[in-house]
Amino acid sequence: MDPRSREASVVEAHIERGVAVASLPAYLRDAKLRVMVLRLRADLPVMVGDPMLPHEAAAFAYRQAGARHIPYDFAMDAADHSRWFCSEVASAAYARLGVTLWMGLSHISSPGLASWLAAFGVRHLTTQEPADLEYDPTDIAQLLEPLRSGEARVVFGTRAFKSHSAFSFWYVVGNRAVTFVAHLLYNSWISDLMTGYKAMETELFRSLDLRERGFAIEAEITARAEEADVIAAAASDEMQAAVDFGLASPFPAAEEAVKYVYA
Repeated sequence: MDPRSREASVVEAHIERGVAVASLPAYLRDAKLRVMVLRLRADLPVMVGDPMLPHEAAAFAYRQAGARHIPYDFAMDAADHSRWFCSEVASAAYARLGVTLWMGLSHISSPGLASWLAAFGVRHLTTQEPADLEYDPTDIAQLLEPLRSGEARVVFGTRAFKSHSAFSFWYVVGNRAVTFVAHLLYNSWISDLMTGYKAMETELFRSLDLRERGFAIEAEITARAEEADVIAAAASDEMQAAVDFGLASPFPAAEEAVKYVYA
């Protein structure tokens, strides 16, 4: 935000031209599949000491983008700020002020996706969030409670498919279709078969003899657990509020998932 004109600008990294600055109206005119807004916690010591710290970080990024050409960081090296990729625009600016913006790291584990990204020059497959913020790591504690109490050996969390979330219509339909098939075949009741919120005893997990490497592993885990006749429990619905980002059409993954549900 320019303190004189009060006009807002957006600094972002484009793969085709590097870091650029756009006015807020121009940014909004450009079609966006999704927009994520992050805010530092007000009780952080650095925020208590300097409530204007976010503005200082944004101003630094703005000045840097105007002072030099910052190429897009295709290697996705979050430690090298000579080039910036998407989320590094924010993390590089906050790092200068002593703030580690991303407390968690995510790993791109799919061999196909890793190979595809490598063709574009990506060399660092373990990187800062948001590589995938569909799941909040802090929700894992809710999955562990039924395991620790002995209530269940397998726990499934449930994502929210409500109007406030960005899941597409067909994504929800595909997920519910595969889940419904599992209900019919195994006479069980789970609310979200394709969820990544799954927890179980290590010994049990190793005994499932899983083979799938893609999204179908979610259905395979469910099918193998049902065959093992283990008790499944649903974690608290509170974690649903953490899910606020949609994905692409689920049908390719759903088609793969069905073969394991029927296996």
